[in-house]
Amino acid sequence: MMHDVFTVVWKEWKELLQFQSGRRSGVAGSLIMLIVFGVVMPLQFERMWVETPVSLVMWAFVPLILISTIIADSFAGERERHTLDTLLSSRLSDGAILLGKIVATVGYVWLITQLVFLVALIAVNIVHGQGDLLLYPLETLLGGMGLSFLLAGLMSSVGALVSLRAATVRQAQQTLGISVFVLAYVV
Repeated sequence: MMHDVFTVVWKEWKELLQFQSGRRSGVAGSLIMLIVFGVVMPLQFERMWVETPVSLVMWAFVPLILISTIIADSFAGERERHTLDTLLSSRLSDGAILLGKIVATVGYVWLITQLVFLVALIAVNIVHGQGDLLLYPLETLLGGMGLSFLLAGLMSSVGALVSLRAATVRQAQQTLGISVFVLAYVV
């Protein structure tokens, strides 16, 4: 079973990292997230970005936004591209396909999130460090890493279920976008 899950993860990572016409928006979205949350926002918060737990809010928000755009394409996109039947008729079990898509998305989004906060740390140190090395407090670092992983896992699971039920990728993205908006509003 684990080999089958790894096979699906490999397939999904290849698709995520390829610059095909349908995937450019996902990569472009990741780059925009990197610039906005990795450079612009930390520079506005100055040293407070690193010295206080204010960055934890963004550490939670970044995976939510990334997941909603990527996971919506998982099953609804396969259905639109007419590759879902082929995938389901392969020797891979349904559980391995579902778990592989979730694991691939969580891994990708979690790595992008950590990259965003590494870039943020570098940006704050360059502009506002004033000769000091600014680092996240250990509690903030571990809390942010854990929180982003857990939220990525939760939203990826929910997103996969939404994508399974959605007729189109657009419908899945809209449903997930509304749920992220409502969640962010509640928080």
